[in-house]
Amino acid sequence: MLELDARDLGSFAAGDFDAVLALGPLYHLVELDDRQQAARETLRVLRPGGLLLATVMTRYSWLLGVLLEGGSARLPEVLRLLEEGVYRNDEPGRFTEAYLYRAEEVVPFFAGIGFEMVRVMASQGILNQVQEEVAGLHERDPGAYQALLEIAYQASTDPSVLGLSGHILYAGRKPLP
Repeated sequence: MLELDARDLGSFAAGDFDAVLALGPLYHLVELDDRQQAARETLRVLRPGGLLLATVMTRYSWLLGVLLEGGSARLPEVLRLLEEGVYRNDEPGRFTEAYLYRAEEVVPFFAGIGFEMVRVMASQGILNQVQEEVAGLHERDPGAYQALLEIAYQASTDPSVLGLSGHILYAGRKPLP
């Protein structure tokens, strides 16, 4: 197994990969310079035309969880989170820190690195807050379950849904020369 820092993929040559999957570094790195460096490294190791699949976490979905769990005592934290986008938690064994994006930041962030957008979608979307209920629907009514998944997929690119999803999935390509 190889363990690397997403900001330094120097173990790999430029253009080594047809695809890069980045499920974490672009939200666990809270400083903009660090996120940009990690994204530049993914661009560097992709071959021209190569695909990046990256997730980011969103502010509004996260603040719901913080308030539902911690109540009004965590309101100052939520207000700071909305303003700055940075979540920090010192509780042992808990999710530590993240940069939480606004939906409208995602495409410009990756474009600023040099990626060409293929698709941006809510990976949890309209079903984000009801995942357990949806799983139960699968057992009770498979037809309704399938219909709900199709509706969720169709809604996944709706700008009004992106910001409420737990994660946004960005698919982008390294431009051809």
